[in-house]
Amino acid sequence: MGATPTPSPTVRLPPRFGSSTFVSEAKLKPPSMADTKETPFVSVKKEATSPLPKEGGRFAHDQIMDFGTEVKAVRVGLEENHIYYTVHESLLRRTSVFRDQLRNSESTPLQIGVLLLPYAKPSAFGIYVQWLYSGRLHTKMKKSPSVTDPLHQREWFKLVDGYLIGERMADAEFRDTIMDAMLEWCKEATIQDQKVLLDNVGDIYSSCATGSPLRQLVSDVSAWHFDDATIQEMRIDNEVALPYDFVLDTLSKLSTRMQGTGRSPFGTRSPIEGGRGTCRYHCHGDKACYRQIE
Repeated sequence: MGATPTPSPTVRLPPRFGSSTFVSEAKLKPPSMADTKETPFVSVKKEATSPLPKEGGRFAHDQIMDFGTEVKAVRVGLEENHIYYTVHESLLRRTSVFRDQLRNSESTPLQIGVLLLPYAKPSAFGIYVQWLYSGRLHTKMKKSPSVTDPLHQREWFKLVDGYLIGERMADAEFRDTIMDAMLEWCKEATIQDQKVLLDNVGDIYSSCATGSPLRQLVSDVSAWHFDDATIQEMRIDNEVALPYDFVLDTLSKLSTRMQGTGRSPFGTRSPIEGGRGTCRYHCHGDKACYRQIE
């Protein structure tokens, strides 16, 4: 008799949509990426999962999420740089963008049954799909041995891209989740890290409407956390590139901050610091915050 074969290792699936399940790692396929020539198969890494909670990881049986059996291919990006994702139709129907396409496909079938998202970044949609299935934001950069590698700065770009895909999807819960991650990023970032906001503030102001929480956040950071040298750089190096509305928002908040605590509801405390753990920068309106949804 030969040696007993070693069983495949197991991976604990995230428990966001009900009770946890153990499956063979050899049989596990990621739900976010279609197995196409453009997107080679990527296996799920064991280190991406969380350890078993102390209470045993038991959840209510009636909270098991039923994804259904229908899946759709989503083509993200323009022709020369697109990626295909496969996603359960039940998850896609949470957004009006795909609900309309799915409704139209019932009367006029789409080309090879593919949903289209041409003007979105494929990497940002990947973050969104991973969150749909797991409730986790995969935005942190892998640690690098180089002390000059701006890991926090690169994560900011991913967070902004994620928020903007949430705008396109009209998904308030996802945007609010991203926003809370942004507030944590601001807490961890150095002054040098925070200056990276100027690199994509144009994308933020062109993609988000007046009154957007993300517009409010970046102008609050510039007014309350930028040092004088950074403010002067805004004038000298970026006077043409910076959005006019962003400059006005920053100027207005600087005026409020400088002219006495009586003019500011936060006094001498930064609204960024006061906003953590609250819904100040959320967009759910009268609906329940995602933190309150079990």
